[in-house]
Amino acid sequence: MEAAAATAESVQCFGRKKTAVAVTHCKRGKGLIKINGVPIELVQPEILRYKAYEPILLLGRHRFAGVDMRIRVKGGGHTSQIYAIRQSIAKALVAFYQKYVDEQSKKEIKDILVRYDRTLLVADPRRCEPKKFGGRGARSRFLIHDSLRLLHLANSQMQRAWIPTLKAAMAMESTTQVAGKQKKKGHQASLVQEASSEPNEAAEGKIGEITSPRVMIEESIRETDPAKQKEWGEIVQASSSTSNSPGQMK
Repeated sequence: MEAAAATAESVQCFGRKKTAVAVTHCKRGKGLIKINGVPIELVQPEILRYKAYEPILLLGRHRFAGVDMRIRVKGGGHTSQIYAIRQSIAKALVAFYQKYVDEQSKKEIKDILVRYDRTLLVADPRRCEPKKFGGRGARSRFLIHDSLRLLHLANSQMQRAWIPTLKAAMAMESTTQVAGKQKKKGHQASLVQEASSEPNEAAEGKIGEITSPRVMIEESIRETDPAKQKEWGEIVQASSSTSNSPGQMK
Protein backbone atom coordinates (compact mmCIF):
# COMPACT_ATOMS: atom_id res chain seq x y z
CA MET A 1 0.00 0.00 0.00
CA GLU A 2 2.79 2.39 0.92
CA ALA A 3 4.67 1.45 -2.28
CA ALA A 4 1.61 2.25 -4.37
CA ALA A 5 1.26 5.62 -2.62
CA ALA A 6 4.94 6.33 -3.23
CA THR A 7 4.67 5.59 -6.95
CA ALA A 8 1.56 7.78 -7.19
CA GLU A 9 3.51 10.83 -5.93
CA SER A 10 4.37 12.41 -9.27
CA VAL A 11 3.75 15.63 -11.18
CA GLN A 12 4.13 16.60 -14.81
CA CYS A 13 5.07 20.10 -15.98
CA PHE A 14 6.24 21.63 -19.21
CA GLY A 15 8.50 24.48 -20.24
CA ARG A 16 8.46 26.50 -23.44
CA LYS A 17 10.87 28.66 -25.36
CA LYS A 18 9.89 29.83 -28.85
CA THR A 19 8.88 26.58 -30.59
CA ALA A 20 10.71 24.22 -28.22
CA VAL A 21 8.63 22.28 -25.66
CA ALA A 22 10.08 20.26 -22.75
CA VAL A 23 7.85 18.00 -20.61
CA THR A 24 9.19 16.87 -17.19
CA HIS A 25 7.78 13.92 -15.28
CA CYS A 26 8.83 14.31 -11.64
CA LYS A 27 8.33 11.57 -9.02
CA ARG A 28 9.92 10.41 -5.79
CA GLY A 29 13.30 8.81 -6.33
CA LYS A 30 17.04 9.11 -5.77
CA GLY A 31 17.94 12.33 -7.61
CA LEU A 32 18.16 10.98 -11.17
CA ILE A 33 17.67 13.55 -13.95
CA LYS A 34 17.60 12.42 -17.59
CA ILE A 35 16.92 14.39 -20.76
CA ASN A 36 15.69 12.30 -23.71
CA GLY A 37 17.24 9.26 -22.01
CA VAL A 38 20.62 10.98 -21.48
CA PRO A 39 21.90 12.08 -18.02
CA ILE A 40 21.92 15.84 -17.52
CA GLU A 41 25.70 15.69 -17.06
CA LEU A 42 26.07 14.74 -20.75
CA VAL A 43 23.53 17.10 -22.32
CA GLN A 44 24.64 18.80 -25.53
CA PRO A 45 25.76 21.37 -26.52
CA GLU A 46 28.33 21.46 -23.77
CA ILE A 47 28.64 25.25 -23.81
CA LEU A 48 24.94 25.52 -22.79
CA ARG A 49 25.03 22.76 -20.19
CA TYR A 50 25.46 25.32 -17.42
CA LYS A 51 22.05 26.83 -18.28
CA ALA A 52 20.36 23.45 -17.76
CA TYR A 53 22.17 23.17 -14.40
CA GLU A 54 20.95 26.57 -13.15
CA PRO A 55 17.93 25.32 -11.10
CA ILE A 56 20.13 22.70 -9.39
CA LEU A 57 22.92 25.20 -8.65
CA LEU A 58 20.47 27.79 -7.30
CA LEU A 59 18.43 25.48 -5.05
CA GLY A 60 21.12 23.01 -4.06
CA ARG A 61 21.52 19.35 -4.85
CA HIS A 62 19.81 18.29 -1.60
CA ARG A 63 16.42 19.57 -2.83
CA PHE A 64 16.66 17.24 -5.83
CA ALA A 65 17.92 14.25 -3.85
CA GLY A 66 14.42 12.87 -3.17
CA VAL A 67 13.04 13.11 -6.73
CA ASP A 68 13.65 11.59 -10.15
CA MET A 69 13.04 13.65 -13.29
CA ARG A 70 12.64 12.38 -16.83
CA ILE A 71 12.47 15.10 -19.47
CA ARG A 72 11.35 14.89 -23.08
CA VAL A 73 12.12 17.87 -25.30
CA LYS A 74 11.40 18.53 -28.96
CA GLY A 75 11.10 21.42 -31.38
CA GLY A 76 13.15 24.57 -31.70
CA GLY A 77 16.93 24.81 -31.75
CA HIS A 78 19.63 23.87 -29.25
CA THR A 79 19.38 27.10 -27.26
CA SER A 80 15.58 27.08 -27.16
CA GLN A 81 15.56 23.46 -25.99
CA ILE A 82 18.00 24.21 -23.13
CA TYR A 83 15.85 27.13 -21.94
CA ALA A 84 12.71 24.98 -22.16
CA ILE A 85 14.46 22.22 -20.12
CA ARG A 86 15.55 24.54 -17.30
CA GLN A 87 12.05 26.01 -17.07
CA SER A 88 10.36 22.60 -16.94
CA ILE A 89 12.78 21.39 -14.23
CA ALA A 90 12.12 24.45 -12.06
CA LYS A 91 8.34 24.29 -12.50
CA ALA A 92 8.23 20.54 -11.81
CA LEU A 93 10.16 20.91 -8.54
CA VAL A 94 7.93 23.77 -7.35
CA ALA A 95 4.79 21.77 -8.20
CA PHE A 96 6.12 18.64 -6.43
CA TYR A 97 6.97 20.54 -3.23
CA GLN A 98 3.60 22.29 -3.29
CA LYS A 99 1.72 19.01 -3.68
CA TYR A 100 3.72 16.51 -1.61
CA VAL A 101 6.02 18.43 0.77
CA ASP A 102 4.87 21.73 2.35
CA GLU A 103 3.90 25.24 1.33
CA GLN A 104 6.78 26.91 3.16
CA SER A 105 9.44 24.95 1.26
CA LYS A 106 7.65 25.59 -1.99
CA LYS A 107 7.55 29.36 -1.29
CA GLU A 108 11.28 29.45 -0.52
CA ILE A 109 12.10 27.63 -3.76
CA LYS A 110 9.85 29.92 -5.80
CA ASP A 111 11.30 33.11 -4.28
CA ILE A 112 14.85 31.99 -5.03
CA LEU A 113 14.02 31.19 -8.63
CA VAL A 114 12.06 34.40 -9.28
CA ARG A 115 14.76 36.53 -7.68
CA TYR A 116 17.37 35.07 -10.01
CA ASP A 117 15.40 34.82 -13.28
CA ARG A 118 11.66 35.08 -13.68
CA THR A 119 11.72 33.07 -16.94
CA LEU A 120 12.56 29.96 -14.88
CA LEU A 121 8.86 29.85 -13.93
CA VAL A 122 7.14 32.08 -16.51
CA ALA A 123 7.25 31.43 -20.25
CA ASP A 124 8.86 34.05 -22.47
CA PRO A 125 6.16 35.34 -24.86
CA ARG A 126 8.58 37.12 -27.19
CA ARG A 127 8.69 35.95 -30.78
CA CYS A 128 10.78 36.88 -33.77
CA GLU A 129 9.00 39.48 -35.88
CA PRO A 130 8.78 38.44 -39.52
CA LYS A 131 10.63 40.32 -42.23
CA LYS A 132 8.77 42.85 -44.38
CA PHE A 133 9.35 43.93 -47.95
CA GLY A 134 11.30 47.11 -48.60
CA GLY A 135 14.08 46.36 -46.13
CA ARG A 136 16.55 43.81 -44.81
CA GLY A 137 14.51 42.88 -41.74
CA ALA A 138 11.33 43.45 -39.78
CA ARG A 139 11.88 47.18 -39.20
CA SER A 140 15.01 48.18 -41.16
CA ARG A 141 14.44 49.85 -44.52
CA PHE A 142 16.59 50.13 -47.61
CA LEU A 143 18.29 53.55 -47.62
CA ILE A 144 19.28 55.64 -50.64
CA HIS A 145 22.91 56.77 -50.63
CA ASP A 146 23.45 60.42 -49.67
CA SER A 147 24.97 61.32 -53.04
CA LEU A 148 22.01 59.81 -54.90
CA ARG A 149 19.60 61.62 -52.59
CA LEU A 150 21.36 64.95 -53.22
CA LEU A 151 21.37 64.31 -56.98
CA HIS A 152 17.66 63.56 -56.93
CA LEU A 153 17.02 66.71 -54.89
CA ALA A 154 19.08 68.83 -57.29
CA ASN A 155 17.25 67.41 -60.30
CA SER A 156 13.86 68.12 -58.76
CA GLN A 157 14.88 71.67 -57.85
CA MET A 158 16.23 72.24 -61.36
CA GLN A 159 13.00 70.97 -62.86
CA ARG A 160 10.98 73.30 -60.64
CA ALA A 161 13.23 76.23 -61.64
CA TRP A 162 12.89 75.49 -65.36
CA ILE A 163 9.09 75.19 -65.35
CA PRO A 164 8.41 79.00 -65.56
CA THR A 165 11.02 79.39 -68.33
CA LEU A 166 9.49 76.57 -70.35
CA LYS A 167 6.01 78.01 -69.91
CA ALA A 168 7.19 81.46 -71.06
CA ALA A 169 8.94 79.95 -74.12
CA MET A 170 5.83 77.97 -75.06
CA ALA A 171 3.65 81.07 -74.68
CA MET A 172 6.05 83.14 -76.82
CA GLU A 173 6.11 80.45 -79.52
CA SER A 174 2.32 80.25 -79.64
CA THR A 175 2.09 84.07 -79.82
CA THR A 176 4.59 84.15 -82.69
CA GLN A 177 2.64 81.50 -84.59
CA VAL A 178 -0.62 83.38 -84.14
CA ALA A 179 0.99 86.65 -85.26
CA GLY A 180 2.47 84.95 -88.35
CA LYS A 181 -0.89 83.49 -89.31
CA GLN A 182 -2.60 86.86 -88.88
CA LYS A 183 0.08 88.61 -90.94
CA LYS A 184 -0.27 86.04 -93.74
CA LYS A 185 -4.05 86.41 -93.74
CA GLY A 186 -3.73 90.21 -93.82
CA HIS A 187 -1.32 90.08 -96.77
CA GLN A 188 -3.65 87.81 -98.75
CA ALA A 189 -6.62 90.03 -97.92
CA SER A 190 -4.75 93.12 -99.14
CA LEU A 191 -3.89 91.41 -102.43
CA VAL A 192 -7.49 90.37 -102.93
CA GLN A 193 -8.66 93.89 -102.14
CA GLU A 194 -6.23 95.41 -104.67
CA ALA A 195 -7.35 92.96 -107.32
CA SER A 196 -11.02 93.61 -106.65
CA SER A 197 -10.53 97.38 -106.97
CA GLU A 198 -9.59 96.99 -110.71
CA PRO A 199 -12.79 96.92 -112.87
CA ASN A 200 -11.34 95.19 -115.94
CA GLU A 201 -11.24 91.49 -116.70
CA ALA A 202 -7.43 91.36 -116.27
CA ALA A 203 -7.89 92.13 -112.59
CA GLU A 204 -10.32 89.25 -112.24
CA GLY A 205 -7.75 86.91 -113.84
CA LYS A 206 -5.10 88.24 -111.44
CA ILE A 207 -7.26 87.29 -108.46
CA GLY A 208 -7.58 83.71 -109.68
CA GLU A 209 -3.85 83.39 -110.43
CA ILE A 210 -2.51 85.32 -107.46
CA THR A 211 -0.44 82.40 -106.23
CA SER A 212 1.42 81.86 -109.57
CA PRO A 213 4.59 84.01 -109.77
CA ARG A 214 5.18 83.07 -113.43
CA VAL A 215 1.79 84.47 -114.47
CA MET A 216 2.46 87.66 -112.51
CA ILE A 217 5.82 88.13 -114.30
CA GLU A 218 4.28 87.51 -117.73
CA GLU A 219 1.52 90.03 -117.04
CA SER A 220 4.00 92.66 -115.88
CA ILE A 221 6.14 92.10 -119.02
CA ARG A 222 3.05 92.23 -121.24
CA GLU A 223 2.34 95.73 -119.96
CA THR A 224 5.91 96.91 -120.75
CA ASP A 225 7.85 97.23 -124.05
CA PRO A 226 7.95 94.45 -126.72
CA ALA A 227 11.75 93.93 -126.39
CA LYS A 228 11.39 92.59 -122.87
CA GLN A 229 8.52 90.38 -123.98
CA LYS A 230 10.74 88.78 -126.65
CA GLU A 231 13.61 88.24 -124.16
CA TRP A 232 11.27 86.61 -121.62
CA GLY A 233 9.88 84.27 -124.31
CA GLU A 234 13.40 83.08 -125.17
CA ILE A 235 14.15 82.40 -121.48
CA VAL A 236 10.98 80.36 -121.04
CA GLN A 237 11.65 78.35 -124.21
CA ALA A 238 15.25 77.59 -123.17
CA SER A 239 14.20 76.44 -119.72
CA SER A 240 11.51 74.12 -121.12
CA SER A 241 13.92 72.56 -123.65
CA THR A 242 16.57 72.03 -120.95
CA SER A 243 14.11 70.26 -118.65
CA ASN A 244 13.06 67.89 -121.48
CA SER A 245 16.64 67.00 -122.58
CA PRO A 246 17.94 63.38 -121.89
CA GLY A 247 20.96 64.54 -119.89
CA GLN A 248 18.80 66.49 -117.50
CA MET A 249 16.51 63.52 -116.98
CA LYS A 250 19.46 61.41 -115.80
